[in-house]
Amino acid sequence: MAVDTASYRSWFNSTRYLVQEKLDEFLANDPIINLFTDETDGSKEDTLNMTGRANDGFAEFTVEGQNASQTVPVEEDQLLKNFVSTKERQVVTWESFLHDKYQFVFDTASELAKKTMNSFYLALTHQLHNFATATSVTLPGAIVYDLKTPDGVALISASHTTPIGGSSITNIGGTGALSEENLTANILVGQENMVTSNGTSMPYNPDMIIVPGVAPLVKKAQQITGSDLVEATGNNAINIYSGGSMKVMVLNFAPLLAGGGRNTTTAKWAWSTADSTMLKKIMHYKWASRPIAQPRFESEENGDSSYLVKSRFAFGASRWQGIVRNNAVTAPTDSGGV
Repeated sequence: MAVDTASYRSWFNSTRYLVQEKLDEFLANDPIINLFTDETDGSKEDTLNMTGRANDGFAEFTVEGQNASQTVPVEEDQLLKNFVSTKERQVVTWESFLHDKYQFVFDTASELAKKTMNSFYLALTHQLHNFATATSVTLPGAIVYDLKTPDGVALISASHTTPIGGSSITNIGGTGALSEENLTANILVGQENMVTSNGTSMPYNPDMIIVPGVAPLVKKAQQITGSDLVEATGNNAINIYSGGSMKVMVLNFAPLLAGGGRNTTTAKWAWSTADSTMLKKIMHYKWASRPIAQPRFESEENGDSSYLVKSRFAFGASRWQGIVRNNAVTAPTDSGGV
């Protein structure tokens, strides 16, 4: 019996539409996207252009009759990030149509959409956590991507600088494992080191503990933030980190290696605090093309059809103010039930 080409095309298109629906569904399906600012604006520029000025500080006081001081805004700490592409082709065989293997195609199409978005989320997580102490990362496909902030060092570093000459500024909170005491010490490092581009102090009031998807870390963070009293104690000490003052952000794509494999080294115990408002100002991504599924119907060679799923985006950190990390190498102390 001859194959009805129109039916074949309709059947194939339904799978292609499914892929696009899944891509759109997965587009904002991971919480890390809420920590970044989407800079997508429809422009055709082939780089993500970021300005890292932390413009804060203090206005000058004057006496009666004194002229106001004058400042001219200057764009400082310019940084360009290149775009990267993801591409993967899914084949839908002619035989799949003949035997109506729609459920099989449905499942594989969903997985392809998920793989595409996983690569995007992995890249963002590499910038924020997995390779936050590195200046570059080799992404799947052997693509080397620059992770430096505008001052030329890693996002997490003890060598940050300011445009006016400040140097050796740190956003490393120490190496202590996650605990209430080390959390307080981490915050103090932020309070003593957060400065503007002009070198003046700026407040650091973190409202978030960022942890990778490592069960003991997640448990400890929830214990610290979920107990009205100081966790694991029998006294009446008030827990200042409870009551919603600190939320826990669990990174689904951490701790992972560059290619996506699980990182089982001691680096998995690292954790951070962050001011979510400040963090969103410094972390950026931009789509040149959001994920799309491009069909190719019925190859002349074998009658198979396919769709190419592709995307293109850039990402980066325009400054370092907003996050303080503890490069812990040991597990937190388990204080019992959550």
